Amino acid sequence: MKLMTSLDHQIAVGTSSGQVEIYLVPAKRPGQSNKELKKFVVDGGHRSNVTCAEWSANGMKLFTGDSIGNVVYTGVDFYEVRSIAPLSSLLRFRARILHWTAGLRAVVLVSGR
Repeated sequence: MKLMTSLDHQIAVGTSSGQVEIYLVPAKRPGQSNKELKKFVVDGGHRSNVTCAEWSANGMKLFTGDSIGNVVYTGVDFYEVRSIAPLSSLLRFRARILHWTAGLRAVVLVSGR
């Protein structure tokens, strides 16, 4: 699970079946009417247990890793689409992805068995 806080709160949750669920939780602001929680399901990017997730700095990209070494990139725009699909499988390693960190200019990947 990974939380991203910006205008609203974005939560990415990976499942044991390879599915990724993304929740958009509206932030409470004075004078603004209540918005509803939105849920998006990203299916087809992973074929095994999703072990980690990382949001880009602006919250429009989600990178997820799984137990067989796949890293998947999903573009996220909650306000333009009704469903979100994985855009591409970025990398394939021979080991389980345990942790993924994305920076502004560099990406650090930690993997292990």
